[in-house]
Amino acid sequence: MANWDAIVDEPQFAGRRVFSVTQDGERYWVKRSPKNYKNLFQIVLYPNLSALRDEARAIRSLRRRGMLVPSIVHETTEFIVLTDVGESLHRHLQLCDDATRMRHILQVADLLSDLHCRKAWHGNAALRNFTLKDGQLGMIDFENTAHRWCTLNVRQAFDIWQVLNSIAKYEERKLLSNAFLERYRPPSRSLLYLRIIAWSLCPVYLLLAPFSRFLKRDIHHAMISVGTLLAR
Repeated sequence: MANWDAIVDEPQFAGRRVFSVTQDGERYWVKRSPKNYKNLFQIVLYPNLSALRDEARAIRSLRRRGMLVPSIVHETTEFIVLTDVGESLHRHLQLCDDATRMRHILQVADLLSDLHCRKAWHGNAALRNFTLKDGQLGMIDFENTAHRWCTLNVRQAFDIWQVLNSIAKYEERKLLSNAFLERYRPPSRSLLYLRIIAWSLCPVYLLLAPFSRFLKRDIHHAMISVGTLLAR
């Protein structure tokens, strides 16, 4: 069994929060805690405010629901060690042809439909946080803890929003976004909530739309996503 505490302390990993390690021919991922809990306030609240612990809980919950997510092979208060679940879908989408990209976007829609039907959510569902392994989609990176204060509908709506924002960077975004929304099968009011939010932002959208190409990238992508929802 690997001595993960010693491995993480090796000099080549100093200053790296997320990195891969190969052991016995298998690749693993180490994620360090993003915070140093040094003051009394942080120490007292640590069990409830640890993004790393939340991620571990999310992974175990999703595995119980039959989703393809990493296994936790080692866990401490400072880091966790995860099995590998494939290559980055985002990187693959950048290199593949249009037909393959469309096929994978539809896979994402099917995966989110299945996930949401199981009364679960991703919480950080940008395309970079999906993986591809043997043709099957997996999920990674569950550190986003903002969902803890939200209802299930809002959590699932946020998943959809993040996918749309990720799609917005592609030239064929309109085709991909419409295909994704047509394929996604909402088990709750999540998509309705998202459309209501989009319509509430309509005045801002109309004001900024003529200048969207001059806005920062994230805002530009958000404007595209709002426009996609308003057009449906």
